[in-house]
Amino acid sequence: MQSPIYIDSSKTVLFVSDLHIDSDSRKNVKEIREVIEVENPDFIFVLGDLFSAAFGWMRTEIYDKFDFVDYLRRLNKTGKKAIWIEGNHEFGLKYLKGIDTASEIELNLGSRKIYLAHGDLVDSNIRYLVFRFLTKNRLSLFLSRAIIPCRLLFKISTVIDKKLISAYNDSTAMMREFAKERFEKGFDAVILAHTHKADFYIKGKYCYYNTGEFAEKKEYLLYKDGRFKAKRYTK
Repeated sequence: MQSPIYIDSSKTVLFVSDLHIDSDSRKNVKEIREVIEVENPDFIFVLGDLFSAAFGWMRTEIYDKFDFVDYLRRLNKTGKKAIWIEGNHEFGLKYLKGIDTASEIELNLGSRKIYLAHGDLVDSNIRYLVFRFLTKNRLSLFLSRAIIPCRLLFKISTVIDKKLISAYNDSTAMMREFAKERFEKGFDAVILAHTHKADFYIKGKYCYYNTGEFAEKKEYLLYKDGRFKAKRYTK
């Protein structure tokens, strides 16, 4: 895990995930930009699966078409801070230039110690874990960077993902158990995504949140005035 990120509790922080931007979801880009403009967060954490498929070493048509990565880069130049956590639809984000990326984050928000991740490794479905092992390793990343053409890479990713959707578990219970394990390791809060189901669990000072998904349900999590609030975009 990288060095902790420290944010003053007076700041506004937006947590959003699972936008799954592709050629059929231009509307998602417009709507998340409206959320950012209305909520005016100081920090934005994208908890994975921003695109249906994203490869950090490529300047491809998907980035050019939606311009959303450049939008996040521009926000970083205005005094805001956007950080992209790698999900199961993203590969090699560490090669991406001009925006901070991570696989997991320790966030110190005021006095709260918070764990952030996409959460796909919590899912114990063997088909998905095998797929992840085969695709998220140094050899696979090298081959996809050096050999496989960009357009073919996106097509392969799309086909495989559609076949795996039915294999994803309803891992809500596992997410909560994972959060409890992080509480025992000293974290006060855990924020995950991946399940496409907004959820929360609060016990005493400990809290777990799942951001849900923005692609269809327009769900996101906002920290403002010292409090977390699950919200949904409406026109």
